[in-house]
Amino acid sequence: MPAKRPVDIDSFEYLYNDFDISRLTVPDFRSVMLKHNIKTNDKWKREDFVSAFNLSLKPHAHTILSDHQNVIRSSAGIEPARSSRY
Repeated sequence: MPAKRPVDIDSFEYLYNDFDISRLTVPDFRSVMLKHNIKTNDKWKREDFVSAFNLSLKPHAHTILSDHQNVIRSSAGIEPARSSRY
């Protein structure tokens, strides 16, 4: 059985419908929650993270992904994308 590919938290891949949530480790969940300003508890177990993910983050996935796609990098830093690239 091949090893699982690590999850790239910066790519927001965990927000796509076809993402297998079982790929997220507890440290991954902590990173995701921190990235989205969702408060956690040091005593949380995996089930707590899964519940918070499904209740607090997954319902907003479409909006988060849309916002993320409207950002472009430049030498001046990250700025909102223009309505048209041409």
